[in-house]
This record gives sequence, structure tokens and C-alpha cells, in this order.
Amino acid sequence: FIAERFDANYPHLKGSFARVIDYSVEYPQSLIDNFSIADKPPHIAISVDMLDTGIDVPEVLNLVFFKVVRSKTKFWQMIGRGTRLRKDLFGPGRDK
Repeated sequence: FIAERFDANYPHLKGSFARVIDYSVEYPQSLIDNFSIADKPPHIAISVDMLDTGIDVPEVLNLVFFKVVRSKTKFWQMIGRGTRLRKDLFGPGRDK
């Protein structure tokens, strides 16, 4: 639903900018690898239980949770995805 709404509102970015990354899509690891590279699409990853832990993408700025996370440990791991430090992310001398 999230990807469909994004594509409907931003048809010029449809199909590449925001992508669902889960076990139901073909080649999910390739999408994760591309998401990990700042200049490659997808730039928005829509995922359920695939990107919560074990991924380090310092360029991630925003996390949006669409479900209740009942595990405190998992919640803090997920928060950690958005709190990685990144030098010069917002320009020279403007670090995250």
C-alpha cells in the first residue's frame, strides 16, 4: 500500500525511487545492496522485518514505523538504523 501511494503521488519516480524490499520480491539482496549505495535507487526502502537488524546505511535519515514493535531490543536496533553517524552528509562540515 505504501509503495502504491508513493507511486500514485509521484508518478515521475514510480517503480524505482521507493521500493518494497521483502522476501516476496525478486532479488531482495540486490535491492538492499543498491539501497546501501547513496547514489543508486531505491532511495526509500519499504520493508517488513528485513532491514531491522544487520544493515548499516549511515545515509538513512528517517525511519517510519507502520507497525507496533513489541520487542525493546528490536526497537533499539531499528532506531540504530537512523542514528549512524555520517561525515559531510549535509555538505562540507555538516555531519549527521
